[in-house]
Amino acid sequence: MRTTTILRLSTAALIAAALMTGCSGDQASDGLAGEIGEDGENGKDGENGKDGENGKDGENGKDGEGGQDGEDGSPGNGEGSFPLPGERFYPAGITSDGDNLYVGSLATGMIVRVPMNGDPGQMLVSSGEIMSPTGIKFGDVSGVLWACEGGDIFGDPGVPSTIVGIDPEDGTILGRHELRDDGQTAFCDDVVETDSGNVYASDSYGGRIVRVAAEALFDGSSAEEWSAASELSGNGSLVGFPVGANGLAVLGDSVYTVNVDLGTLVRIPVSEDGSAGAASTVPLTSTTGEPVILSQPDGLVAFGNSLLAVELGDLNAGELGQLVKLVLSPDGSSGTVSVLANGLDTPTNVTTDGVGTAWIPESQLDHFYFPEVAGPNPALPFRVMEVEFWPG
Repeated sequence: MRTTTILRLSTAALIAAALMTGCSGDQASDGLAGEIGEDGENGKDGENGKDGENGKDGENGKDGEGGQDGEDGSPGNGEGSFPLPGERFYPAGITSDGDNLYVGSLATGMIVRVPMNGDPGQMLVSSGEIMSPTGIKFGDVSGVLWACEGGDIFGDPGVPSTIVGIDPEDGTILGRHELRDDGQTAFCDDVVETDSGNVYASDSYGGRIVRVAAEALFDGSSAEEWSAASELSGNGSLVGFPVGANGLAVLGDSVYTVNVDLGTLVRIPVSEDGSAGAASTVPLTSTTGEPVILSQPDGLVAFGNSLLAVELGDLNAGELGQLVKLVLSPDGSSGTVSVLANGLDTPTNVTTDGVGTAWIPESQLDHFYFPEVAGPNPALPFRVMEVEFWPG
C-alpha cells in the first residue's frame, strides 16, 4: 500500500538557506529587513529548522516509525519547512509565479519574495504599505501579484478593505480597488485572476464575491459585486460573527469558493456575458463514500482538474488543521475529499507547483484569536510547510 504524502526537504532547505542569506549581515538592509531587525535569534531558529534534515521529524514520530504514514496507507504529515522572519509575522497568503514563493504577513503587512533556487530572499513589500494582507495570488495574464488588504483586522477601522495590485519585481503598488463604496463593512479574504484577466475577490464578512474587470485593473475604481448568493454567507459559528466565502479558485467555466462557517464548497458558473450563474453547494464525500463537511476551510487553489484546500480545524477546541484534495466530477457538481497532510497549525492558505508539491503557511492565528485555548505565544519561528504528494 502506498501513502499519499511523503517528506521532501530539498526545496524547503534551499528556501530556508535563501531566507537566512537574505537576513544576514549587511544584506539584511536590502533583503528581509524591517521586522528582521530581530533576525539574529530568528536566523538561528532558521538553522534549527534544518533539524528536519537531521531526523527531527523522526523524533517527533510524525513521519518516522510512529508517524501517521502508517502501514494502512493513511495520509501523514509531510513536514519539509522553511522559517519566516520576526516574532509577529503571522503568515496568511502564499502564492508562486513558478520561480518564487511570495508570503504575506497578516500582522506586519510585509510580503517576502523567496526564490525557489536558493538565491537570497527579499522583502518585496515593507511594513505599513499594506494593512493585513490575507490571500495573495499571482496573475498569469497580468503578471501582477494580487493581494487582499484586510484593513481593520488588527483594530484600525479607518483602513478600508481593498484588492491591491503589486509589481512582483520591485513591490510597487500598482493600484487599489475598495470592496465596498457604501460604508458597509467588508473583508477581502482571497483573490484570483482568471484566464480572461478579470480579478475576483471574496468578501467573507459580507458573504459576497466581487470582481474587477480586466480593463479596469489599474483605474482605482471600486470592485463590483459579482455574486451575493446565500451560499456565500456565514453563520457566526467560528468567531461570533459571519465568516463566509473565503478561498477562491477557478476551474473550467466556474469560480469555486469555500464557506468557512458552513464547511462547504460552493460553485458559481461564469456566464457567457461574465455575470454570475446560479450558485450551488457541491456535495463532498470521503473516499469511502461518507458525506464530508470541511472543518473551517480557508485557502483554495486549483490543481489540474482538482482543488487543494486547507482546513483550519476547530480552533475553539484546539484542533489542528489539514491539507485536503478535492477531486471533482467531470461536471463539477460533486467531489471526493482525501487528506494529504494533517497536524498543521492553523494553515491559512496553499500554493502548488502544479506537479505534486504544495506549500502551506502555518499562521498560528489561534494564539491571537483563541489564547485561552492555544496559549498567548506562537512557536517561533513562523514556518511555511512543504508537502509532496502523488498527483493521482
